[in-house]
Amino acid sequence: MGYYTRRAQRVGYKVSSDFYTAASLGSLFGRLVVDAAEEILGAEACAASTFVEIGAEPNNELLEEIEHPFADKRVLRLGDALKIPNRAVVFANELLDAQPFHRLCYKNHRWHELGVSLTDENDRLEEIILPDPTPEIAEVLEQLPKSMPEGYCLDLSLPAEALLAQIVSLPWEGLLLIFDYGKSLHELLESYPQGTARTYYRQEIGNNLLERPGEQDITCHLCWDRLRSVLGEHRFTPHYCDPQERFFMRHSHRMVKSIVTQKNESFDTERLKLLQLLSPTHMGFKFQVLWARRQS
Repeated sequence: MGYYTRRAQRVGYKVSSDFYTAASLGSLFGRLVVDAAEEILGAEACAASTFVEIGAEPNNELLEEIEHPFADKRVLRLGDALKIPNRAVVFANELLDAQPFHRLCYKNHRWHELGVSLTDENDRLEEIILPDPTPEIAEVLEQLPKSMPEGYCLDLSLPAEALLAQIVSLPWEGLLLIFDYGKSLHELLESYPQGTARTYYRQEIGNNLLERPGEQDITCHLCWDRLRSVLGEHRFTPHYCDPQERFFMRHSHRMVKSIVTQKNESFDTERLKLLQLLSPTHMGFKFQVLWARRQS
């Protein structure tokens, strides 16, 4: 029943697809990522590193048909063993938001964890309040405000934190690049009373999480504060969380400049794609880049 285990084209601009990502714009996104990695690490370090992409869709990879400065490249898809060479650039695009998440709701002066029940009547799925929180959430509850507006919801992807911990706990050094969407814990507790959980189906966003089980994407915003804490625990310091626009303008400025100044027939197409990646009204502010280095 798992959405990501189905053989289907989930990502792209087709009506039959459910959503699109930066990678849907073709090679430009990959070229910007390569330019940024080379600017941050330097040419010598890149030449000694393997580029590892985690969570690529079937028949798709970021560096496909792209010239790159790395010693090698490796793609890890769903079900592959998580193996990272000693020196690596580890990249993931919208991997962490694809993980399961917990739902919390503040009712009757305390936080509750929500679950899903299968009703006896009509075999329908419905959201319920669990009698007791799961052990993972029980630890988190101690860190949340004791007083909140009645009915306030909070979505937290603890499995995303666990996956990141698994990636960075392996004995490798180099550069980590995580492209995704999220908010600070303060923002999640101040600006999203209904939570951030939502669905994507046939290019439309929805809020009925229990509709079409296994056939629609279910996601929520990541909590960057908690993910950054994971990096700190595994010696990835300093670590940053930049809007995508700022990250590319600072670290991919050579590629950006070449696109803006080129004088050929592909100029308009490349420029429009670049604007979509950088514009605050498109992907430039909606997506963030969690990035950090670890050195021996």
